[in-house]
Amino acid sequence: MRKTFFLIVTLLVVAFFTGCKSPVVYVAGYDGPLYGDAMLWKNGVEQYLTDKTFRSQAHSVFVAGKDVYVVGEGENEKGIWNAKLWKNGKEQNLTNGADGTYATARSIFVVKNDVYVAGEMGRKGQYLSAVLWKNGVVQYLADSTERVEVNSIFVAGNDVYVAGTKDAFAAIWKNGIVQLLADTGISRANSVYVKRNDVYVAGRNHNEEAMLWKNGVAQNLSDRTKHKTYANSVFISDKDVYVAGNENIGLGITVAKLWKNGLAQNLTDGSKPASAESVFVFGKDVFVVGCEEEKSGNWVAKLWKNGIVQNLSNRTSYIYASASSVFVK
Repeated sequence: MRKTFFLIVTLLVVAFFTGCKSPVVYVAGYDGPLYGDAMLWKNGVEQYLTDKTFRSQAHSVFVAGKDVYVVGEGENEKGIWNAKLWKNGKEQNLTNGADGTYATARSIFVVKNDVYVAGEMGRKGQYLSAVLWKNGVVQYLADSTERVEVNSIFVAGNDVYVAGTKDAFAAIWKNGIVQLLADTGISRANSVYVKRNDVYVAGRNHNEEAMLWKNGVAQNLSDRTKHKTYANSVFISDKDVYVAGNENIGLGITVAKLWKNGLAQNLTDGSKPASAESVFVFGKDVFVVGCEEEKSGNWVAKLWKNGIVQNLSNRTSYIYASASSVFVK
């Protein structure tokens, strides 16, 4: 009886601590001179994704099960940029640049065994084509006669959403069919998130004001009478809507910002230029990543957890470092 009692207690203790595991924070970005080296940070510990022979960048990270996926681009020996996918640190080229095609991978989403990557590709002197790779097979969202860019992908059920721009207007593609979110001036869609059949898109309008579109209906996140603002990332947690971005307050200074249900919070004090690029909510914790200029010309990748900042890069010899995407598991 006593052995059974101690066995039960032991199992309960193990179950308790197993259930209370700390989340793992994955951040993708780059760190090095001239936007040089694709990086993955795991709980603040850096990992280079290339051997640093050629320049590279990482734009998006996604974790599915035990697998960690990162996408971005890397330069080859001919100076041509190839779209790249890293799975658990192992590099795969989505394009090879052999025919002179330039390409970049901007965003990734994984569902079961299917890997979706949104990006752009095209020949020098042409407009880049918006493309979607599913398990490495490319699908064109627009041809080289159209001015397009894609920034974000989200898969909900059987539907694939891609946010970006078409002919300088904020746009979203659903299963390859494009819808313009704005048709005046220059606008941009930077991030898409789908929850309970509602489609949220973060970006900016033609007046350079941070915008949130819900099912195509626009909401201005900024005070129209003040400064230029930019919305870079959107995340939905329960009924709360989080948007990360920045505000240009003049004299070359941008403030990193987080909006929760339309209410703004400054992540930086405005003494130095900064930007918030990606937001992820895990339980009650809000994670935001981006960058801030520590001294003239030296940018440092940053992680804010519930508004408390942590440096991800701190080498003073590096000219530029930025965190582009965060995923918490």
